[in-house]
Amino acid sequence: MISPKIVDGDLVIDENGDIVMVEGDEELAQSVRMILETRKGEFFLEPDHGLVFDNLLGKEADLAKAHEDIVEAVLQEERI
Repeated sequence: MISPKIVDGDLVIDENGDIVMVEGDEELAQSVRMILETRKGEFFLEPDHGLVFDNLLGKEADLAKAHEDIVEAVLQEERI
């Protein structure tokens, strides 16, 4: 696959004003990173996209459940 390169939530534009594209391993890593950085339900067009943060943060953090949530999120990427 080929996708626009995104750094810190912004498209990367080269010196010619063109959008920088990524593919291969870099694109896959970017895709997984975006899944892990998105709270599940945050993206209204795909409510099942993202990671459940409840078991990662706060007083009720649960390592075993957090592991399951991370695995579930990463497996949203069909190439994994």
